[in-house]
Amino acid sequence: MATDFTRGPAGEFQVFLSELKASGSNLLVTGDVTAGVRATCSRTMFSNDSQRHRKRILALAASDAAQARDYFADSVSFDTPATTIIDIDLDAERNSETRSLTDAYISTDDLQAVQLNLTRTIKTYESEFGGLKPAQLRFGMDSLDCLPSALDDVELLQMLRSLRMQILDARGLAHYHVALPDSDPHVQNLWETGIFDARVELRKRDNMSAEHRWHAPDLPTTKWVELS
Repeated sequence: MATDFTRGPAGEFQVFLSELKASGSNLLVTGDVTAGVRATCSRTMFSNDSQRHRKRILALAASDAAQARDYFADSVSFDTPATTIIDIDLDAERNSETRSLTDAYISTDDLQAVQLNLTRTIKTYESEFGGLKPAQLRFGMDSLDCLPSALDDVELLQMLRSLRMQILDARGLAHYHVALPDSDPHVQNLWETGIFDARVELRKRDNMSAEHRWHAPDLPTTKWVELS
């Protein structure tokens, strides 16, 4: 997580973020915002190539090929096995365009296959790169609410729990977008499952820059900070 994400209540909140980076974490990203704002958030979550040896996996449920590129910083190369795209929509035209972005491309419309492909990708990274250090693995999903499953569907929750275990085992950082207000009942239902370690709420007001704030257990909600 970039420095901008450490702003907020001093002391204990920064300790909380440090612990997430050391042990791995699952973040729920909320807010009724555009795909562009969500992509801006993901660019920070994925980090850039100036931070060494990142392994990035983006699962697409809503975005097309052009939007997929927006979820990564310009410095991130797609000509490397360290960047993987899992496409959860079997739209032939979209798949063809997305496949041209990277050789590390996987297509599926099965939620269980998402888990399996993440497992294979992590094992490949661990084998090819000699293991993974804390926060080296970055996983993101562009939309939970656009998956072929309802937000409160049992299969979806099973997938999220499985992904959480895999991410934590690899001490990676994962984030999942839900394009709904933070106060929406579906968001609250997801939060109450205990699958996520914190919520990152996004907003974009007229003629203002996009902003974010954090909700973490047993800590005050942070102030709104510009999303860079």
